[in-house]
Amino acid sequence: MKNKWKIEKSRIAALVYISESEIKRVMPTFDREFQQQFPEEFKDILNILGMDTETPFEIQPNIQHRNRFNEVVICDRFVGNERIDPTWINSGYASKEAKDKASSNKILDDIYRSKLLTEDIQLSLEERDKYSTIDESEWE
Repeated sequence: MKNKWKIEKSRIAALVYISESEIKRVMPTFDREFQQQFPEEFKDILNILGMDTETPFEIQPNIQHRNRFNEVVICDRFVGNERIDPTWINSGYASKEAKDKASSNKILDDIYRSKLLTEDIQLSLEERDKYSTIDESEWE
């Protein structure tokens, strides 16, 4: 009997943020030049840290953020979809969102949708934000 709560593909937004400072902890020689000269090795590093490198990812250059070591840093940050393969899910490092996405549970998808945390809703919100303007003069 087929499980009626299973769906083909979950739309839960499971994102991973990887800081250049985290990569430099284990590979001190890492820099932008390495990214350009060795793109496959660079993708392997991101994959080991939990990013699905088969899908597009974004490079946010020189952005202030907090890394996984709870340090505030200014450097590049890589944002992409988190891996949902069994190896990553069972590694102990996967996020709750990645575990929920991997389960392909319709109820969980509906809960995330109600919280505006699905991929399609996130894309539409990003699209809307492109056309939003902030008038800082109103803050004074």
